[in-house]
Amino acid sequence: MRSVVQFTCVAALLFACARVRHDGAESGPTIQSRIAAGSPSALVAPSAAPSSSAAGALAAPSASPSIAASAAPAPTAKDIPRITIDRTTPNAAAPFLIQWEGLPAVSRDGKSIAVVLDAGLIHQNAVFLLLDGASGATKRSIALVSGKAADVFREGDSEFDGGVAAAVVANTEDRVKEVHRILREGGYASLPRVEVSLEPLIDANDKARIAGPDGGPRRMPAQRGSVGATTVTLDNDRLTIERAGQVVERRVPQWRHATYYTSEHVPCAYHTALGEIAVDEARRRVVLLVHQYILSAGDLCAEPSRYHVIALH
Repeated sequence: MRSVVQFTCVAALLFACARVRHDGAESGPTIQSRIAAGSPSALVAPSAAPSSSAAGALAAPSASPSIAASAAPAPTAKDIPRITIDRTTPNAAAPFLIQWEGLPAVSRDGKSIAVVLDAGLIHQNAVFLLLDGASGATKRSIALVSGKAADVFREGDSEFDGGVAAAVVANTEDRVKEVHRILREGGYASLPRVEVSLEPLIDANDKARIAGPDGGPRRMPAQRGSVGATTVTLDNDRLTIERAGQVVERRVPQWRHATYYTSEHVPCAYHTALGEIAVDEARRRVVLLVHQYILSAGDLCAEPSRYHVIALH
């Protein structure tokens, strides 16, 4: 099973609602699990609605930046794209879990790419998206958890309400059926993919925190991931894509969310990180999951992750 999302998490955990991975692509704890464990200096995990906390500025990278590399062990497209609901351990914090595997996936005609985006703050929201196969623009969005019952549940009542939970599950089951219809009729096939570890960024930030202001400017490592013959490197904001060792794309995409100040006059300064790489070799397209993070552990700055599609020339 590729991914597990809690439908909702207790408020005390804030950004710690975890997407637990099971495909072996990433070793070690994720950003979310580090925050859940109470690490005070972890990078803030991506989520949905904006708020704010103090954020550190990202220094220019060193001339020879360290590389945080990930590689798919033997990428194939054998997974069947699907979404399931696990109701084995219902409780007030999580009446069910949404699980998915085999995504991102490309349609038979190559015109659409299907993904599930986990974009929640305190209450996780799993959203099924159909992206344009060439530009990445959103063509359709289906919130897997929605409706009046979900709104009631999200009010944060501490007591488990079986009736409300059952209504939420029923609504979600209907939406999952619709997603499966789309995947089946569109002939969607899973894309080979690899997750890119965020742990090196956390470690670099931890070391800078321990060194303090006398330790010099922060130098965050570049990230790199390979799927088949395609290698993607994100060196802070500089993106490089290679195929069979040859550079085919080099750009500085405008992915970083603009800095803004909250009503408390606290700056939210964002930086981008790779979370996942998927490749459509036949059509020369790369699908990237890009996170927004800040260099402090504040719980008030939050901006959503996004999927981006790059059509290689």
